[in-house]
Amino acid sequence: MRHGIAYRFRYLAFIIFIISQCFNTLLYAEEEVPQVSYLDVSPPIIVNLSSKTKRMQYLKADIAFKITGEVAKTKVNKHIDAVRDLLVLLLSAQKIDDVDTVAGKEKLRNVALQHVQAFFKKEEGEPLVEDLLFKNIVVQR
Repeated sequence: MRHGIAYRFRYLAFIIFIISQCFNTLLYAEEEVPQVSYLDVSPPIIVNLSSKTKRMQYLKADIAFKITGEVAKTKVNKHIDAVRDLLVLLLSAQKIDDVDTVAGKEKLRNVALQHVQAFFKKEEGEPLVEDLLFKNIVVQR
């Protein structure tokens, strides 16, 4: 009993320390941060462009979507064929003079992103796609 009070005090302090560390871990545990990924729309989209000449003009676009989280990626993959169709129709409606410049391509990218996000908002209740990237875009006159 010679260590009675001091021993009990140290034991109690140790228990309080352990409990506080457990609560600290629970309170400040990092949540899983959803990973950003890029989903390719594959194969590349190739369309005829409307023109005033009789010569055929083409646009080829390699497109990728920026998506956050595995759930969003799964939902986008589920609808990829419908989204591809939407993009084919949008791209084939372009005029060559509208997509021949950097500003025209950027405008087209923004319009395509808006269409894709509207599609997913209608189908899944949220936009899902954060950004649309042209990995490569070629216009042939």
